[in-house]
Amino acid sequence: LYILLYTTYPLKQLAKSLEQSNLEVEGIHGSLLKGFSAERIAYNDKSAQAEITNFKIKYKSLYAALKSEKFELEDISVDSVKIKVSQSFINDFQNPAPTGIAEKKTAQKKESIFKSYLVNRILFKNIDFQSPELNFKVSEVEIKRLDFSDDKTLLASLSAVSDDFSFMVANAHVEQSTRTFGLQIQGELEPTWSKKILKKVDFSGVIDGAGKKITHINLAA
Repeated sequence: LYILLYTTYPLKQLAKSLEQSNLEVEGIHGSLLKGFSAERIAYNDKSAQAEITNFKIKYKSLYAALKSEKFELEDISVDSVKIKVSQSFINDFQNPAPTGIAEKKTAQKKESIFKSYLVNRILFKNIDFQSPELNFKVSEVEIKRLDFSDDKTLLASLSAVSDDFSFMVANAHVEQSTRTFGLQIQGELEPTWSKKILKKVDFSGVIDGAGKKITHINLAA
């Protein structure tokens, strides 16, 4: 039990098993009990390459989580993310591969050992995405206090910042029992984001909905 929870042994064994899936994990530290980190995570095949540096995840003790039936992640952070897609992914969506004869499957809800999950903070820095159709860079993406259970999901804020724009979603909520949702948005667009924008544009708004439909929207720029 000590080796499983207090050492890097199970993490390193998992990383070793993932090598056959074109996934490399280097510089593993920490343990399963409260959190761990990896200096570099890389994926490489003919169609896509990805690299993450300084991945860190911290959470409250598994003992406390099992006792309270609430799993709480304190922090997930990444210093840089680089993704390069060599092949077109738009064609894959427009012409999906045949899947054969469709089979009906009855969805069965699996019981979880935790009744709710809380993520206090997720921070990704220096995101660089390249593909034949789309290229962009984002300085920072941050999520604060994501709380979800069987009956509802709450999000305090989600923000993204780059040289060309800033964007934030705040006070987002989804109620499963009433099938309703709502959120607030605000942001800025710089002229460098598009040739059609001659000066900086500030915008904000409120969106509410039910089911798959938006029932109320109020946007201002």
